Amino acid sequence: MENQRLKATSPIGQKATLYVVAIVTLCFLFASFVLLVTFVRPAADNTSLILSVAGVVVPIITALLAATIQQVHLAVNSRLSQLLELTARSSKAEGKLASSYQHDTGDKP
Repeated sequence: MENQRLKATSPIGQKATLYVVAIVTLCFLFASFVLLVTFVRPAADNTSLILSVAGVVVPIITALLAATIQQVHLAVNSRLSQLLELTARSSKAEGKLASSYQHDTGDKP
């Protein structure tokens, strides 16, 4: 019972949360790098250096975003499958209950 409650509070899962933390960390590190380069070399043109680092960081962030989206998609799909299964069981049980009620009381549908 306790595991069900914990699952319900974190629907995207631990893996997706780690991806989000990694994305935020990379963004913070990139912003720190840009500020550091700007303050260390104020007179020089830092555009090429910043773009070189951005050329490495942006694809990594994009890949992490894709992995996060995939994890969220899998979490939603598994929940949806679980919901459909529970709905089917509920409908079947409701039909059996209605059938037994009609059989016991002699009511016609």
